[in-house]
Amino acid sequence: MAGALLTLTLLLHLLMTVLAFEIELLPAVPKFTAHFGHPLVLTCKATGCDAPRFTWRTEMDYPLAAQSQTQGSLSNLTMEHVGFQNERLYICTAMCTGFPSKQKRITIEIYSFPSDPVITTSAALVAGTASLITCTVPDVFPSDLLEVQLMKDGQILELLPYDSDRNLKNKSLTIEFNPTPEDNGKEFICLAKLSFDDQKKEPQQRQSKKKINVNYAPQNATIMVTPSSTVREGESLTLSCTAQGNPPARITWTKQSADKILQVLEGNDSITIPSAEFSDSGLYVCEARNAAGSTTVQTEVSVQGEPKIPHLAIFPSTTVKEGDNITIQCFAEGNPAAKITLRKKSEEGETVLQGARGTVHIPDVQPRDAGVYECEAENTFGTKKTSESLLVEFGPITEIFAQPSTTVKEGAAVNFTCTSSGNPAPEVSWKKYSASGTSHFISEEATLMLKDVKVGDSGLYECEGINQHGKDRRVVEFVVQVPPRETSLTVLPFETVKEGDTVVISCRSAGVPSPRIILRKKTEDEDTVLESEDGTYTIQGVQEEHAGTYKCEATNQLGQQSRTIKLNVKVPPRNTTVFVSPSGKVTEGDNVTITCRTYCNPPPLIVLKKVFPKHETIQSSSNGTFILCGVTKNDTGTYIIDVSNDVGNDTEVIQISVLEKMEDPNFNSLGITLVCMLSLAVATAAIAGVVVYKFKQARLKGFYSLVDALKMRV
Repeated sequence: MAGALLTLTLLLHLLMTVLAFEIELLPAVPKFTAHFGHPLVLTCKATGCDAPRFTWRTEMDYPLAAQSQTQGSLSNLTMEHVGFQNERLYICTAMCTGFPSKQKRITIEIYSFPSDPVITTSAALVAGTASLITCTVPDVFPSDLLEVQLMKDGQILELLPYDSDRNLKNKSLTIEFNPTPEDNGKEFICLAKLSFDDQKKEPQQRQSKKKINVNYAPQNATIMVTPSSTVREGESLTLSCTAQGNPPARITWTKQSADKILQVLEGNDSITIPSAEFSDSGLYVCEARNAAGSTTVQTEVSVQGEPKIPHLAIFPSTTVKEGDNITIQCFAEGNPAAKITLRKKSEEGETVLQGARGTVHIPDVQPRDAGVYECEAENTFGTKKTSESLLVEFGPITEIFAQPSTTVKEGAAVNFTCTSSGNPAPEVSWKKYSASGTSHFISEEATLMLKDVKVGDSGLYECEGINQHGKDRRVVEFVVQVPPRETSLTVLPFETVKEGDTVVISCRSAGVPSPRIILRKKTEDEDTVLESEDGTYTIQGVQEEHAGTYKCEATNQLGQQSRTIKLNVKVPPRNTTVFVSPSGKVTEGDNVTITCRTYCNPPPLIVLKKVFPKHETIQSSSNGTFILCGVTKNDTGTYIIDVSNDVGNDTEVIQISVLEKMEDPNFNSLGITLVCMLSLAVATAAIAGVVVYKFKQARLKGFYSLVDALKMRV
């Protein structure tokens, strides 16, 4: 039972709760933002009351500036055009009998955002020229809550700075914009966003777009060549030019040829050449121009084909004189540009000339420059040639050729050939020069033949060539070779000289080529080669060892000849010694032998003199031996041996003492005679000894004569 009562109590309480008096204010938010000038209706709704009563008022009891209307459980407060006067706190009060009154409040806030932003520019946009871009948001409120962004290509260009002024007004964002050609056709976007203080409210957003029209000078100009920029001669050719620009560009064509001459061509965007020629090659320039400026683009057109026949010219003429200056020019039309080759053709062969662009300058032209000149023009499509002859007039150029040689042996034959080239052909003549320098005419034949030549044919031979432009001489030296001859060997001042003299030994020899002279001194053991100068050997202060035989040898490649001569050196007596045999003290009747030995050349005259009587000559001798037979006391005394020849003398002094002899009965004159004869025999032996001595000295000294020694007298 108690449980049933409890359940009933709960149901009654629930029913009372459901039937309670309540009100609701729509919009059901504490604050509501209304658009300025738009209508707004606030609805107050009561529940739990059959006949509710409603009242509307504002905080502080400001005028409602609105119309209220109640119908049943609903009461509407209508604002036809929301204005700033409607920005209030509105209170709806509902009353119901038996219940306390109920109130609901709502705050009305005003905003103004009537239209999309407006994008304007200060002037027509020109690439590279700054312009002002403005985005204006009209009649915005509250303006301090307005955000404005100016964008291009999704990138923000500028943001509107904060403004604390909340008044209703037009708000603008202005930037300086420097357009580029790439900006043409793109869009400016101005985004305006009004964000409220209440984060629960969705912001109001508007945007505007404006397409960008940028005027810019032509760019990205291109030329298209059909079929290609390189064509064969005779083919058709089309050139087309395009360029980007705003406004569209006007096309003008010019052509620059190889000689740098500009030509203005007819045509608009395209030029057509029906049959291309070499002259159509060149640099084609397309100029694209509009009000904003201009640009140019160029392309090279090459019309290719086989070269034309070359043009070859020789300036000033094809016939010139030696020493003139000439210029050879060759050119040929062709593309690719023909390779120009200049050649000089002669009997010796071809010579390629080095020149720039087919031009060769030859200063001081020479006869060797004469000949045929050929010009060849060649490219990948073919070759063409032409030629021209150059004639050079020049004076004689003379040469002499000898067969077999300019040097031959005596008795041989030789031919001299004279060649003299020139234009016109020169005349030749031969002359021979004598040793004095005079010349005499020999022949006018080109070949001079000499047979069985002699030394007298040696000399200078001259060949002269002469024509109207001058003369030219050539001289050849002809040498006839002979072996050494007329060789002579002399000694100066004489072949016989005194010791101490200066001696010059000279050898001379004739021969071609000049003989080589060798001087030798001959001895029994060996020959000594003397260091001579031009065959002359000088001896300062000649000595006895210089005496002897001298030989001169004259040699050249054809033979040899020699001569000899003897040099005799005179020396005065020297190293004189005297021997007394048996001694300087003898007995009356004895024989005394005095032997004098000396060295000299020529052999001396030896004289024995006794001092008292004064210098009485007792004997003279050429061999140096004196015999005193049967001396007496009167022979006692001082003796002088005087040795002399024609270059000097020497003396020696001896003493002889003769003692008295006791008479021997057995002594007789026959004995004395025999003794004296014996002494003579001894003297003869002594002479032989002197001869041997002189012979040995002759061998040692190189000047003694055995024949002279044998002539000595006893």
